[in-house]
This record gives sequence, structure tokens and C-alpha cells, in this order.
Amino acid sequence: DKVKALYRRGLARMGKGDLDRAKEDLTEALRLEPSNSDIRRELQTLKDRQKQDKERQKQIWSGKLAHSEGVGLASEEAQDKKPPPPPAVDEREAKAAAIKAELQKQLDTLEGNAEQQSKGR
Repeated sequence: DKVKALYRRGLARMGKGDLDRAKEDLTEALRLEPSNSDIRRELQTLKDRQKQDKERQKQIWSGKLAHSEGVGLASEEAQDKKPPPPPAVDEREAKAAAIKAELQKQLDTLEGNAEQQSKGR
């Protein structure tokens, strides 16, 4: 049955997030069988989901716009919103080298203690 196939494909596409093509399938299924309440219900669900997606996109883009407007401004508010800069690579490498040296020193001490204990036995 073509209506059933369109309905199922529409649901599958809706599940995968392909809302435009899902709408095409469900609309065609409804055109072929206008009295089908399941198709009508899924089309309403789809419309609600499209509305939510549109609102979500609107919020995302308005947030990005607000962030981009704050970039380059000297206001304290804009400065507060900027994340702190990451430590310089050289600084991180220096810290890593210091930690490595300390660990090597501790390892040498442990190996020396183990060697002394083995000689004392």
C-alpha cells in the first residue's frame, strides 16, 4: 500500500531529522488518504518539531550575534564575557619539563634506595 509506505518513510525520515523530506512524504500520504488520523497526528508532530528547531536555531544565532557584537568592544561587560587566554605553549612546556625532572629525581631516589636495600641483605 503506497500510503502505508509513504507514512513509514515519513516517520523514518522524521526520526533521522530529515524534516523537510518527511513532510513531503506525510503530505503526499495525507493527500492520498485524507481521512487518516495517524498521518494527521504525525504531520502535527512534525510541524511542532520544525517550530522547535526554528526557535532553537534562532536562539543559537542570536547568541552568536550577541557574542560577535561584544568582540572588539572596550566595555567592561564585553571584557568580562571573554574567556581567559590559554597559557602560552612555552609556559606549558616549561612546566612539563619541571614536572618530568622532579619525577626523574624521585625515580632515581627510589632506585637508589632499592639498590641499597638489596646490597644490605
